[in-house]
Amino acid sequence: MRSLDPQRVDKKSFKIEDEGLSLSNRLQQKRVARECADLSRDSGRVGDINLETFNWGAYDLVVIDESHNFRNNTKGRRDEDGNVIRQSRYDRLMQEIIQGGVRTKVLLLSATPVNNDLKDLRNQLYLLTEGQDGTFQGSIGIRSLQETLKVAQRTFTNWAKVSGERKTSELLAKLSSSFFKLLDELTIARSRKHIQTYYKDTIEQLGGFPERQKSISVYVEEIDLRGRFLSFDKINDEISDYQLSLFNLFKYVLGPHRERYEDQSLFRQSDREFYLIAMMRVNFLKRLESSVKSFAITMENTIAKFEIPPKKHTPEQWI
Repeated sequence: MRSLDPQRVDKKSFKIEDEGLSLSNRLQQKRVARECADLSRDSGRVGDINLETFNWGAYDLVVIDESHNFRNNTKGRRDEDGNVIRQSRYDRLMQEIIQGGVRTKVLLLSATPVNNDLKDLRNQLYLLTEGQDGTFQGSIGIRSLQETLKVAQRTFTNWAKVSGERKTSELLAKLSSSFFKLLDELTIARSRKHIQTYYKDTIEQLGGFPERQKSISVYVEEIDLRGRFLSFDKINDEISDYQLSLFNLFKYVLGPHRERYEDQSLFRQSDREFYLIAMMRVNFLKRLESSVKSFAITMENTIAKFEIPPKKHTPEQWI
């Protein structure tokens, strides 16, 4: 799941308020939202529905699972005159779904809302406020989301730089009350232990949490029932021998010209390509974890790239 994923929540969360829509159109809206809500497509068709004319602004509640995928307020591509060529996923979610159409409430779900720094959290909270920085001034007294989280991030950074033993209690004492107010008012954090302790009766009515069974490792000689697929060891040996020269172009740069492609950073260009190929080999095996079919598709796509005739360039262009 890379972005908005209605397939993983109750369809009722995507209620269409426009009474002018027919029942057929309402069902179509829900179906398209379920199938195409990765926000990466703005053209083409899903069944008999034209995505170019689809109304993304018709939802009064949007549930975003794994919302940390929107932690970066990435801007779309623009031409030299500043005209938008392609919207980013963040821009499209904000402009067409949250800001456009009916008034939309947003529910964010994430176990890791902050990956790098508190800007990650800020960008996700802007989805709640339609991009407005001072929305919570009247309700909870937060004058600026950006400033509140900026001060908290600076406090944490200074605390993290302290040499020797660092105490969490000292960090908590230095963080502003507005930061805690923001978290208390906007977030709900519940661990399994917390729920089992304070919602015991409700959990029992629902049948309780599933019991975690001890994992069992089973070694199998064969991958498929028909015995047509290679063993894991054989697959690993084959993949380890792949040169993947298409991704190792530096290998073919003549010696006198290599220096111009190198920089003074930690990794040289040759090192980057070496590690890239190593990661690709691992990814082939990870695709096999998904299914034999997934592995086959990935391998076919990789082979197809090598079979495309390379473009011809003059020596001046290569240099």
